[in-house]
Amino acid sequence: MAFDTLRTHKVRSALTMLGVIGGTMTVIAISSFLTGLREFVLEQTKRFGPDLVFVSKWDNIGIRFSRPSQSERMRKNLTIDDARAIAELPSVSGVSPSMVVGSFAPSASQPIVKFRGVEANRPIIFGVWSNYDVVRNVYIKTGRFFSAPEHDHHAQVAVIGFAIADTLFGALDPLNKEIEVDGKIYRVIGVMDKAPGGLFGGDPVEDRQLLVPFDTAKREHPEIEDISISVKAQPDQFGRMVDQITELMRRRREVPNNKPNDFGISTPFLVAQIINFSV
Repeated sequence: MAFDTLRTHKVRSALTMLGVIGGTMTVIAISSFLTGLREFVLEQTKRFGPDLVFVSKWDNIGIRFSRPSQSERMRKNLTIDDARAIAELPSVSGVSPSMVVGSFAPSASQPIVKFRGVEANRPIIFGVWSNYDVVRNVYIKTGRFFSAPEHDHHAQVAVIGFAIADTLFGALDPLNKEIEVDGKIYRVIGVMDKAPGGLFGGDPVEDRQLLVPFDTAKREHPEIEDISISVKAQPDQFGRMVDQITELMRRRREVPNNKPNDFGISTPFLVAQIINFSV
């Protein structure tokens, strides 16, 4: 009888089968995407290290599935004094503020970085302190990171990502070459190792980065006030560090006892937990 029904309603049966097949393929595609996302986040967690947090005025940084609320957008920015205060905590090993020039979105405006007329693809500039390579586990392939004197004297030096080096220089040695960054001349002093592949293909963010001294970036872009703070814990002090940062920032930002935090403390591991729960 089932075969008689199929013969009688061929079109309806075909559409039903297509729907079942399409639904199954959709489930498989979503599952594959979430699995890939989880593996990507876990790989990033390994690269950053398990003892790192990111402090910002946003509830969380990185993966977001909705637009920040108006109250979140209206929060006051973090400051360099916040970074210095966090650095004084006994559970903290290292601190670096970060300011970003450019955007992670493909359609947003980007800085122009070029060498002899050749432009880098979607570069992002990070202004950071001279200890950022230790705080964030920056993997240097050739050259070096910039020094504290270079930072303090607003030196126009840059450590560039693998994709930028490959695009601008090809087989040439990038070290000590001069590049244009939004019309200003910077000297390349280091090249980062190639990062794991991007989640959606193409070059990952790390490969498109230019790391420059924070004070140099701030001098060129005084209009950028939103910063985040990367913080690394002393050995076996991660939980204590998070508690101390929370207490310190609530006090500095004068958050009432009966109110929630008006800042966020994000960790690579927390993002991985969210992805694991989703899968």
